[in-house]
Amino acid sequence: MTLVSNDESFALGFFSPGTSNNRYLGIWYHNDPMQTVVWVANRVNPINDSTGMLKIESSGRVVLQVQNTTAVWSTNTTASVQNPVLQLLDSGNLVVRDEKDSNPEHYLWQSFDYPSDTMLPGMKIGIDLRTGFQRRLTAWKSWDDPSPGDLTYGVELEGGPEMGLWKGLRKYAMSGLWLGDRFSGIRDVRSNSIYDYNFVWNKKEAYYIFSLKNKSVLSRVVLNQTESVRKRYAWNPENQAWDMFSKRPSDDCDIYGLCGPNGNCDYNKLPICQCLRAFSPKWPEKWKSSDYSGGCIHNKPLNCQTGDGFIPIMRVKSPDITNLQVNKATNLKECEAECSKNCSCMAYTNLDFTRGGDSSCAMWYGGLVDIKQFQSDSDGMKLFIRVSASETEHRKKADVKLALILATVIAAFSGFLLVVSYISRRRRKLQASTTIDTISRSESLTDGKTLVSNGGSFALGFFSPDTSNSNNRYLGIWYHNDPNQTVVWVANRINPINGSTGVLKIESSGKIVLQVQNTTAVWSTNSTVSVEDPVLQLLDSGNLVLRDGNDINPENHLWQSFDYPSDTMLPGMKIGVDLRTSFDRRLSAWKNWDDPSPGDLTYGVELEGSPEMVLMKGLEKYYLTGLWIGSGFSGVRDVRSNPIFDYDFVWNKTEIYFTFSLKSKSLMSRVVLNQTESVRKRYTWNPESQTWELFSMRPSDYCDRYGLCGPNGNCDYNKLPVCQCLTGFRPKWPKRWNTSEYSGGCIHIKPLNCQTGDEFITIRRVKSPAITNPWVHKTMNLKECKAECSRNCSCMAYSNLDVTGGDGSGCAMWFGDLVDIKQFQSDSDGMDLYIRVSASETELKKKAKVKLAIILAPVIAALLGLLLVVCYIRGTRRKLEDEVEDKNLEDKENKDENEDMELAVISGRKNRGFYHANQSGNLIEHIWRLWTEGKPSDAAYEFLAETGDVPELLRSIHISLLCVQQHPEERPSMSSVVLMLGSHNELPSPKQPGFLFYNKPFEAYPSPDNNESSSRNEISSLQTPRDSLIVQLIIKGANFQFILFGAGRRKCPGILFGSVQNPVLLLLDSGNLVVRDENDSSPESYVWQSFDYPSDTSLPGMKVGVDLRTGFDRRLSSRKNWDDPSPGDLTYGVGIEGSPEIVLRKGLEKLSVSGLWNGNGFNGAPNLRSSSIFGYDFVWNENDVYYIFFLKNKSVMSRGVLNETQNARERYTWNAETQTWQLSLILPNGYCDIYGHCGPNGNCDDNKLPACQCLTQFRPKNGPKDGTLRTIREGVYTLSH
Repeated sequence: MTLVSNDESFALGFFSPGTSNNRYLGIWYHNDPMQTVVWVANRVNPINDSTGMLKIESSGRVVLQVQNTTAVWSTNTTASVQNPVLQLLDSGNLVVRDEKDSNPEHYLWQSFDYPSDTMLPGMKIGIDLRTGFQRRLTAWKSWDDPSPGDLTYGVELEGGPEMGLWKGLRKYAMSGLWLGDRFSGIRDVRSNSIYDYNFVWNKKEAYYIFSLKNKSVLSRVVLNQTESVRKRYAWNPENQAWDMFSKRPSDDCDIYGLCGPNGNCDYNKLPICQCLRAFSPKWPEKWKSSDYSGGCIHNKPLNCQTGDGFIPIMRVKSPDITNLQVNKATNLKECEAECSKNCSCMAYTNLDFTRGGDSSCAMWYGGLVDIKQFQSDSDGMKLFIRVSASETEHRKKADVKLALILATVIAAFSGFLLVVSYISRRRRKLQASTTIDTISRSESLTDGKTLVSNGGSFALGFFSPDTSNSNNRYLGIWYHNDPNQTVVWVANRINPINGSTGVLKIESSGKIVLQVQNTTAVWSTNSTVSVEDPVLQLLDSGNLVLRDGNDINPENHLWQSFDYPSDTMLPGMKIGVDLRTSFDRRLSAWKNWDDPSPGDLTYGVELEGSPEMVLMKGLEKYYLTGLWIGSGFSGVRDVRSNPIFDYDFVWNKTEIYFTFSLKSKSLMSRVVLNQTESVRKRYTWNPESQTWELFSMRPSDYCDRYGLCGPNGNCDYNKLPVCQCLTGFRPKWPKRWNTSEYSGGCIHIKPLNCQTGDEFITIRRVKSPAITNPWVHKTMNLKECKAECSRNCSCMAYSNLDVTGGDGSGCAMWFGDLVDIKQFQSDSDGMDLYIRVSASETELKKKAKVKLAIILAPVIAALLGLLLVVCYIRGTRRKLEDEVEDKNLEDKENKDENEDMELAVISGRKNRGFYHANQSGNLIEHIWRLWTEGKPSDAAYEFLAETGDVPELLRSIHISLLCVQQHPEERPSMSSVVLMLGSHNELPSPKQPGFLFYNKPFEAYPSPDNNESSSRNEISSLQTPRDSLIVQLIIKGANFQFILFGAGRRKCPGILFGSVQNPVLLLLDSGNLVVRDENDSSPESYVWQSFDYPSDTSLPGMKVGVDLRTGFDRRLSSRKNWDDPSPGDLTYGVGIEGSPEIVLRKGLEKLSVSGLWNGNGFNGAPNLRSSSIFGYDFVWNENDVYYIFFLKNKSVMSRGVLNETQNARERYTWNAETQTWQLSLILPNGYCDIYGHCGPNGNCDDNKLPACQCLTQFRPKNGPKDGTLRTIREGVYTLSH
């Protein structure tokens, strides 16, 4: 039995979650087939049978009992009324009230005061300041157990209020202060089409609440214990599922205190942690190694007595409120004075920006924690931070003393260079006195001395890894010319030496020993070979080797450090396994940046089945590369084209390993494990800035996490949600799946039946499944592989093992569930995987294709052939049109005389049918018969052969027959057709067409008095206001319309769903192809229009932008190349992150940005208002945000087009005299139009040399201190104070 709300939105009843047998009383969405629960009464005390009973006592107290005796839950209402009733409202709120009193203020009790893990519209999450009563969300402990977990969400009141997500007693993600219209730490989402929100803070209460903009829309907020996130979902009525709308934390910068005190987290920078202006890392070495816990300290010490200053930081999230003091009655000017007087006050700001800017004040004391940087002016807030007065004095005095400062700096710099030169020479002399080249048996290496490689690349010596006063000393190898002394190998990782008494020497047996005080050994090699003259040498590769001094072969090593790597992989190093001895070389991370002992993060070769590289956390797989498929790993994007390194994976009878080499000896690159972040990073050396720059990282996104989507799931980072089921599969646990719990994975939609025969379907561009249960064969071909897999009922998938040989070679088969599949977008990434499904799954596909072919293929084939003929006999077109117009004039005398003619004649017959007096069969058969008889020109109207270009005609017929060959794989692609038409290369001989019908000929060409209607699949011509298309044809079916039209040498098919009473397809003078009702010409009533689905070209009147109500995005996408109109990776559209602007993207990367719209133009684009050709506008309202342009003179033609080759958006205008398109504008139009060309705090000026300058009061982060940058480093500059 259930209690249902009045409008049937919600239901109250008993349920069992997941696989549990326990019974709970809860509220769920009544019309949701997944029965999504939003509230639970007896979360802590489940009922283990079906004897639960809910009743209301005469006092108004609600009680849940077991077997009508034991109470497992009850309300705490103390008031009593005459006639209490329990009612479930349409809001999902369960209330107890007096039967005659429906005033919400008089409810005796309500479930909205005691929320579970879900927040509904109208629910208050916050605190009653009069009573201290607190309403907060608490996550379910698991999907089977609704008892409270440790993830909670509510209002925090330390200082000033904000919303906080907590994990136990630890802050996890904070919203930042409320600014009157939004939270400072959350992007402005007011423009969303689903909900509004508010934060109320007065003397009585402080709470967060949201409401729906449209009552027909459903939305909820829910906590997810497994992922430690707060998610917002919106109901999708079409697929009857909940779609994720947003989540918090949304990125790493939302994690509380990630960058430590006085750090600023900027997700758009690398590294994401930056110090606030006028601050620097407290522990530089740790900071460079991505350990930001120490945060930042002032560059120059404060002096409160003599006076400090304040500088503004724009667009940031407010710091943590722990040490916040709020004065709502103080204005901003007084706030600064108050903060200045208190030496502990480190920052201040407005509290409510909606009151004019100086209505209230917030002041922070101590370190500023949890600051996040935003990019949009509509996000974040302005924060005034306390700095040394000298930091602010620099700006005030800059203009007055600029000349003096420059002269002084130049002179000082010249002197400084001389000093540096002298010191450098002196240092080299000193180093020469403390370094040695090799160590022989009679020599040793003591603390304070180094062994340097011959080329000076690496050094071996003693070091301390931490920045404290620890006496721990380690023997290690580091980059010799790196001022940061980046260590790449450590000998005594587990046994540090306490003090500087370490000695490295070679024993008479050839064994290398590291001793303390020349007695106790803390580390030694395991070399068992004894030689007469052992020598220890450090090579320029960074490899420390022991060899025989009498052996001239440098490759004969008795021992080498490359066999025992630490956390770093260097060029030439092998990470893998010797199959003869099982000796395993793998990386292991430092435990932390102060302790080089092995952590639990390791990287090496996985040998279960077919080998691949694996990143492990302890004994758990964390990230896998996928199988090696000959040219790369199936789970890693193709990076062969990078300018820095090559790589290879060797797999033979003796060994299996991964290795990489540098493309230039002048480059430096290394791979290192990071225990703190659980990642494997590749760095490259920047000689200009003398720093290591991050090149790549694994895992690179969520989909790289091992098994994220469970068995038979496919992770696609470009979709939302990222987890999808493989084709032929469905979620095992739909409820969990729809709440982003993917661990259960997917199961077959239809059960397999190996005895009667299953089939295989192809999944393209995917990472190979995990290799736990594979079987491999290196020489078997794909056909043999399929046969082998078919015979084994446990084989769930197969694939080629090596895809580099054209058709591929080798065989890999998987048994059991397919885990850890990832979807790629590029054809150069991933592999083809053939997965086992029920035969009925493939039958459905085959039947669908056959049915569609039966309906469309004959007609399309005929039309394609005829279109090619008509479109390429251009010299006869006008004569044909005139003749047809005369011929049909009599039939059209009752129609509007301004209506354009119908192109209804092809080959001298109406295009809806074919008639031949002496032959049965269809048009294709007739043309094929003439071709085989050597009379192809007879296929066209005699007039065409006489007046047209006969060779061109014959070539068109030849290509037409190639397009309708029986086997689809033999037919040329449309891009190939275009190439054939545009060249005179020899064509292959056509084979027999596949669409020959003898039993039912096409409708004959009727006589003028024949009024018989056409068949059901009627082929009719279309009417157009202009003859800009040569032929327009449409096939009308019961549920769809198939459109095939041609213009010049290009043809385009498409399918349109939907219906109207009298549909017509019109090509408008604007170039917009529209479907509308014949009697309704209103643009708002168009059923479909091509302007909503642009290709690479924008035309006048076309909107490029986003419908904010539906999220529908109209954006241009370039052609892949001039022969292939498929979408490239260059796109042009509106970016709506914060304040909208026009963005040109290359893949996911911004290439050029217009800047904000200022009402008259984009501030980052040239002023084009004075153009005599076109005008433009940018519309941004509640419904839409889009860019549009229009022509000032209708006689002029202009278009915008994306150029994939040039990575540019080009504007062309038509030159009527030369009959050509002339380029009038190109963007980006120089380096300064390239997004982020000058890095943070840089200003790009094309009129200066160099173009990149620092903003006022900034200097290059890595380079000269005179405010300019001397060289271009891959087009990117990084600047700081």
